[in-house]
Amino acid sequence: MPNLHPDDGCGKPCDQTVSECFWGGAEYLLWWIKDGPLGIPLVTVSPDTSLEAVARILVAGRFGGVPVVDRDGQVLGFLSEKDLMTALLQSSNADRPASDIMAREPTVIDEFETTENVMALMRDRQVDHVLVAREGRLVGIITPLDVLRFFVEHVIPPAPEVG
Repeated sequence: MPNLHPDDGCGKPCDQTVSECFWGGAEYLLWWIKDGPLGIPLVTVSPDTSLEAVARILVAGRFGGVPVVDRDGQVLGFLSEKDLMTALLQSSNADRPASDIMAREPTVIDEFETTENVMALMRDRQVDHVLVAREGRLVGIITPLDVLRFFVEHVIPPAPEVG
């Protein structure tokens, strides 16, 4: 998929990075940045957070997963709702820590990765969540809803007006 110009809707290929293309303007936000321009908080858990607490966070926030980070914001893993559900169905021990079942090698990109590479990465690895890092520290996440929003707003032609 080509990189598309988000600012003017021209649809011409461009070389913009995730930072430039996906959140260069408020309406183009595709990933959340902690304490960023829109002030949308990035929800994370520590490796010691219980599975019960993670389940409550995912349900309350309607999240499909949550990054696991250390005290310095370094990415340690990712815990998806599917992995959590499987673990809870296999064992009634909801007191176990997130580190027991988190994916230890989540898909992480640098904030300056191109949008074309991000889309290819999601497609090729068949991953739903891509963590965005700056010098190893988590600063954002790209989710399936973000990708769908991007397609609806910038790739799919608008629906014809009825009238």
